Amino acid sequence: MIKSLYECSGWSADEPILCDEGVLVKLHVNSELAFNCPRCGCPLCMHTNKVINVLDLPTCGRTTILETEVPQGYCLGSKKYHTLRPSTFHPRMGYTLRLMREISNCMIHSPASALAEKYAISERTIRRIDHAVLEMDTPPSTKDKLSGILIDEKYLGSKQGFISTILDASTGEPLYMARGRNGDCLRPFFKSLTPEQKKSILFLGIDRSNAYRAIALEYLPHLKVCFDAFHLVSNMNKVVDDTRRTLFPKKDEASKNEASKKQVTGMRYILLKAPDKLDKDGKRRLQELLCRNIPLYKVYTMREQFRAVFKQKSENGALWSLIRWIAMAVQSKVKPLISFARGISSCFNEVINGIRYKINSAKIESFNAGIKRIQSKCCGIYNINYLFLKTRQIFFLRLQRN
Repeated sequence: MIKSLYECSGWSADEPILCDEGVLVKLHVNSELAFNCPRCGCPLCMHTNKVINVLDLPTCGRTTILETEVPQGYCLGSKKYHTLRPSTFHPRMGYTLRLMREISNCMIHSPASALAEKYAISERTIRRIDHAVLEMDTPPSTKDKLSGILIDEKYLGSKQGFISTILDASTGEPLYMARGRNGDCLRPFFKSLTPEQKKSILFLGIDRSNAYRAIALEYLPHLKVCFDAFHLVSNMNKVVDDTRRTLFPKKDEASKNEASKKQVTGMRYILLKAPDKLDKDGKRRLQELLCRNIPLYKVYTMREQFRAVFKQKSENGALWSLIRWIAMAVQSKVKPLISFARGISSCFNEVINGIRYKINSAKIESFNAGIKRIQSKCCGIYNINYLFLKTRQIFFLRLQRN
């Protein structure tokens, strides 16, 4: 029965041998092996017969090594040498496929350092195994029937810099990933689209950056560019924070009114947080601050009205609410707010498109949070292709759970 665990087509197994290092199982070539070229099927000319050692899943807590005969031959058709291995072996790595898949499944929840200690394999090799399994088992990205796409950048650190990602707007499926944050890094994705796929893409969800917009419109002129509410409200939060900073710009001026300075400098968290999420003490401190600072009160009130624009149920209601908001912001006499309102006015159609197509950045932000968790478990990832496959693995796992 134990022998059947290791036997496969073309190879027969001997009885396992227990030794100090673990369990040793020898595999021999039998007459069932078709000594033909794996590419063209022509008979191979026998060249040599060597022995290799392959690591398998542990048996009873012991390391299992398969000592296997592998014949090599020369194909007269393709004029290349070929090595015939059991179908359960990886063609380039000295591990069985079931061990590699077990390690890859554990990598979903366990860090690479823990698996390296468990299987007595280096962390770098653990990541190479996971990468090889994902390349074999992860289905390719589907670009058919795309109604919209989301594009965003993610900062991976000082050594790796930024990466740009493209997601399916309806499902959140990762479609493309490249190093960089300019439009040229996304050019291969748009070139790979067929004419039918280009016609099906109707809208694009991005932030207010013009780099992605220009490259998308170059290949998809009919595209409707949409600005999502999350990034716009984040930009408005920056206006609130800039207004708070400008209240006391210099140290000498702040020292003259130290009590007023303390009222402002320690309130950044409370100002940027949604009022419905503040506790009683936070609401009291916020009310005291806004009563003493008229410019800050104006900007904070306009921020809440700006958030209410994206909560409108109808497109027409959001349209008129945004028009009224821009008019009030321009008349506020607060420079940061006026500058932001003019920027919103210049991209008015893109903001309305985001409301019309109900662009939600929750998928892209969840995707960015997943990248952070992947980096933590893998102790850092420097291969962009490996990182992209890991994100697709998480996406398909979520589909299975749902």
